[in-house]
Amino acid sequence: GKKNQYLPMLRSPEGKTVVDEVVEAIEFPPFDAFSSQDKLDVSSISLDVTVRAQLHEYVSHVCSQFRDNAFHCLDRSSQVSMSARKLMQRVTTSQQHGASEKPKEVFEETFGLSDDPLAQFAVVFAALIHDMDHGGVSNSQLIREDNELAKTYNGRCIWEQHAVDLAWSQLMQPEFEELRECICADESELKHFRQVVINSVLATDFMDEQLVALRKERWEKAFGDKVDAKKKNLNLKASIVVKLVMQASDSFHAIQHW
Repeated sequence: GKKNQYLPMLRSPEGKTVVDEVVEAIEFPPFDAFSSQDKLDVSSISLDVTVRAQLHEYVSHVCSQFRDNAFHCLDRSSQVSMSARKLMQRVTTSQQHGASEKPKEVFEETFGLSDDPLAQFAVVFAALIHDMDHGGVSNSQLIREDNELAKTYNGRCIWEQHAVDLAWSQLMQPEFEELRECICADESELKHFRQVVINSVLATDFMDEQLVALRKERWEKAFGDKVDAKKKNLNLKASIVVKLVMQASDSFHAIQHW
């Protein structure tokens, strides 16, 4: 049997929604000298034919779920995805750091993101799916209209939570079993993947007052004037970087010359 065939079908806890899974600091893997970035030869990785087919099918499904909106559309999400990938590469690739730097130094300078390909993939995945089935109107408009989605998500991050639920539900389908196993080796990786995806997608809601307050508080704890320089706070800082990459990518589309 396959070693990963019993990966759980993770969902939000009973009585909770996606926004309740947002955390102040995502837990990222600690430094491991035997699996650091310099030990990985990406060119040697080849995806199984079945995984490739399932990936193609999954992305095709995601693309089919976008509505014909002028702004929140597939073209926009494609641009956001490309921007997110480029920014994550800039943040994490060793070329941005001195060749003489030791792996642990690069790890700490990138807050551990250089050695976490799952998180890097999760950010690009989040960028692709973050506007799935968006109706073209704001969250506040849904609340004013007393829309059923607004009720489902308790009036918070409505389109963002809806997108996560749609994308995750599809990924958990039996026909994408091999794809899931390729992305995540075990339950802990699946939880980590979900956590990064959720926190990345919901970072694109700039209007939710509770999330805005959490972002300001998080920044002060990580980079504020009163922060003890001896405290590395890598998880907190990496969480901030992930969300800023997502927010920047989400904004870049609106300032393109076209």
